[in-house]
Amino acid sequence: PRLNLLTREQQRLREQQVLRRLTRQFGVEETMVRERLAQLRTLVRPNREEFGSPAAERVSVEDLDPLSRELLEILCRHPELADLACERLEPARLENSAAREIYRAICRLTDAPDGVEYARVRAELDRPELKNLWCDLDYWAAAKEEHAADPPHQRLAALLTRWTWDQQ
Repeated sequence: PRLNLLTREQQRLREQQVLRRLTRQFGVEETMVRERLAQLRTLVRPNREEFGSPAAERVSVEDLDPLSRELLEILCRHPELADLACERLEPARLENSAAREIYRAICRLTDAPDGVEYARVRAELDRPELKNLWCDLDYWAAAKEEHAADPPHQRLAALLTRWTWDQQ
């Protein structure tokens, strides 16, 4: 995607020029062209609910509970630990539905011949808001990782122990 460097005033002026050109070319009133343009704009952005899927909800990293967030951040940066995590923790135990869906995708990939990788998890996710959340988790995990006192496998083991303890 190209960065749009036009200001709102420039965009409005450009739209007026195009509308005038269309009215001359087709010999119709400008109001008719504007009405048709408005109709086309609504067709370009259909309501997602019309297609049976819920409207996209914005899910942020801050919406996740601390345990789910830490788990996904570790697995995001260290997918080789997914087998251990999926053996010890069922996806249903995650509180947040978005975290649960991402974790389910990770656990499904542990059975795949190619294993778990960041890009494969992203490709496995169906909803755009989950893909965005996965990218955000990677960003925050990278920022936190350089300051982590313990190696990732120890952090995961402690997290799984704490999860088991908290859930009892």
